[in-house]
Amino acid sequence: MKKLSSSKTAFILFAIMTAASVSGAVSSSLAWYAYSTRALVSYSGTSVSDVSLLQIGICSDVVVPDMPSSVFEVQYEGDSNHYYFSESGKGLTYDVITKYLSVKGYATNELNPTTSGSFMIGDGQEDFSLKKSPNELVHGNSILSDTSNYLTIPFVFRVQGEGDSFFDERELWLSKAISRASNGSDDDSEVYKAIRVFVDRDYRNYGVWKIMSDDIASNSGIPSGDLGKDYYLNSDDHNLFVYDAGNDEWNLLASGIRVETTAQDLDEYSEGAYYYNSTNGKLYRRSSKDFIFNPSATSRGSTRVGGLLNISRDDYFDFDGNGEIIYGEYDPAALNLISSTPYEGADVVHDVNGVGSNEPSTFVAKHYPYNTKYYTDFSASAYDALFGHADYESLASIAPIRDSRDYLANVDPNNPTSVCKTRADDHHLARVNLTVWLEGWDFSVINKEISHGFDLGLTFEMSRI
Repeated sequence: MKKLSSSKTAFILFAIMTAASVSGAVSSSLAWYAYSTRALVSYSGTSVSDVSLLQIGICSDVVVPDMPSSVFEVQYEGDSNHYYFSESGKGLTYDVITKYLSVKGYATNELNPTTSGSFMIGDGQEDFSLKKSPNELVHGNSILSDTSNYLTIPFVFRVQGEGDSFFDERELWLSKAISRASNGSDDDSEVYKAIRVFVDRDYRNYGVWKIMSDDIASNSGIPSGDLGKDYYLNSDDHNLFVYDAGNDEWNLLASGIRVETTAQDLDEYSEGAYYYNSTNGKLYRRSSKDFIFNPSATSRGSTRVGGLLNISRDDYFDFDGNGEIIYGEYDPAALNLISSTPYEGADVVHDVNGVGSNEPSTFVAKHYPYNTKYYTDFSASAYDALFGHADYESLASIAPIRDSRDYLANVDPNNPTSVCKTRADDHHLARVNLTVWLEGWDFSVINKEISHGFDLGLTFEMSRI
């Protein structure tokens, strides 16, 4: 284990060695939904110093049986979760992480390409979910992916001081990322560029208030029957219910939510996820300013999550009676870009999506030459704006600033890029959920990457104490 300076702590989150596999027939244009990647996940870490030590753990809502002796379980009064911690200064082993992933039904040794769909950095999105690939019947990014196609790990940290004490208000950042072709892959392997990490932060530390709904009823007692509203607030105990129209029943969403007539103190109210303003009749939800992290990117960017595809496993972009099919997310105005007459040109591939390559793949194919209207170029900025995009951060855009004494801080205190922070009122824990997946709309997920692999390494760092 590498010895680190006492001024910082760094944890290598993943060392993922992968080899791609695929079942079934493989044509010259393998669809990205048929591509899979083998993944072994491990973890290692070191301590800050002799006085303050960083512990890493997993928070599980279910018991994980037969955990290795390298971790110990902690349970807190009034908290039904199970916490599995490594000893201070030691990491979580491969066995620990994979046992958790297996119990929860996440990927343990295989990542199948999925997509986040559109995602905008900034205001805090209400929900994040991964979707399956589009297909001949469902053209959009709309079908939720099975959990077995990706992995999510709810990490917890605590910073141990003297004896049984723990430090609060200590932030951790992602300060280093390595994403590259694995040693077992050819030098030209590029599938690692498709790796994405969703950083789901604790809303109590990173939350913003957003209007959730104004379709809410409020009265005394328990709701019953269809009230013509999506939500109901019990004015006696401030319990919030949501209406299930399919089963004609009201389900409890949150207990004892805050009710106010003014929003002046909203920024200071961070203990609850919901807030109701009785003056304007609006229901608010506190959402984290979460973000997608691209460990191979050198700057902030985005992935277009719509375009033409060849998922029919032939040489041509998919089409129907109306012409070539646009998959994914797009403005209806994009349909106006189709040609007025069928394609009659040479039988060659076309880089309509702006891949920057003429090598046949899911994203680069031929126009069908028989009575089929077609598209010519989606890469121009005016056309690119018609499609959905998944914004992502890079290491450069989220890294902390560091002074001469090795103290770390956010570049913008009002928009912190740290991933978690310890809290006195939460067992002295810092929490962050990390979801790792292969983004199927990334142009690197193509035929030639079959049997290639990648390594992914992420380093957490905390300011010296």
